[in-house]
Amino acid sequence: MITAGGDGLIRSTDPSGQSDTLLKPDNSWLDVLLYHEATDQIAVISGKHVLLFPSTKPDQYVRYRSLRTPNSIAMCAAGDFLAIGHSAGVSLFRTNEPEEPWQEFPCGGGPVSVALSPAGGFLFAGLSEPALAGWRLADGQGFRMGGYPGKPKQLVWHDQGRVLLTSGGPALLAWPMVGPNGNMSAGPMGQAAGVYRPRLGLVTAVACHGQRAAVGWSDGGVDVIDLETGQSRHLAGPKPRDTLDQDPRALTAGIISLSFRADGRQLAWLGETGKYGTAGI
Repeated sequence: MITAGGDGLIRSTDPSGQSDTLLKPDNSWLDVLLYHEATDQIAVISGKHVLLFPSTKPDQYVRYRSLRTPNSIAMCAAGDFLAIGHSAGVSLFRTNEPEEPWQEFPCGGGPVSVALSPAGGFLFAGLSEPALAGWRLADGQGFRMGGYPGKPKQLVWHDQGRVLLTSGGPALLAWPMVGPNGNMSAGPMGQAAGVYRPRLGLVTAVACHGQRAAVGWSDGGVDVIDLETGQSRHLAGPKPRDTLDQDPRALTAGIISLSFRADGRQLAWLGETGKYGTAGI
C-alpha cells in the first residue's frame, strides 16, 4: 500500500504492517497520489508540482509544473502522457518531456478531476461548476456536458475505454466513446449518456470491474450494478428509497472511495465519516 501523509512522507506498507519511507519531498504538502501499475510508477501532487518516479527508485523522480497549483492527475494506459488538472484547465505532458506541457487545455469552471482514455484519444475533466468537459486529442475538439447537480469528482473507464462512468449525477452516467458506426474516435458528441439509477440521490463514488459497477451515494449507500442488464442490488449502507427527505447535496455521510479486489469478488468502501467495510460480490 502506497500512502502520502500530512507528515510529508510517501510510504510503502506491506501486509505485515512494515512501513518504509520512499520519499520526503522538500517541505511540500502532499495531496493526490496515483499509482500506475503498468509502469510501476508513482505520481503525487507535491505543493505546486507533480512528482513522478519508479516505485523501486524514488530518488529518481521527475518534476512537472502546470500553469496553476495542481489538484488532480491522471495517466494513460501506456504511461507516456500525464494530465494535470488545475484551476485554469488541464496541462498535458509527455512523461519524458517534463520541461514544458505538450499541450494546454484552458477550461473555465475549475477542474476537480481528470481522466485520460486508455488509448490516449480523449481527455476529460470534472468541473466544480459542476459539469464535465472533454477534448478529442487528435484535433483538439472540445465539448461540455452539463446537468450535473454535484461535482464529477470520479471518472472511471469501462470496457477498455469505450465508456466513461462518472460521479456527480443523480444517477450513474455512462458516456459512450464509440459512435453508432463503431468509430472509436467519435467521442460522446451527439450521444446521450447511459443512465443507471437504482435509487434517488447523488452519486459520489464509482468503481468498475468487468461488467459490474459499484456506486456510492451521498447518503452512504453502496449498490452494485450489472452494466449489461441494468440490474442492481443493494450492498451496504441505507437501502434505496423512493422519496428524498432533503437535498442529497447537503448530506455529509457520502461514500468517497470504492475498490474492487483484483478478481472482482470483493468490494471495499470508505465514507466521509470514516466508516468503511468490505463485502463479497
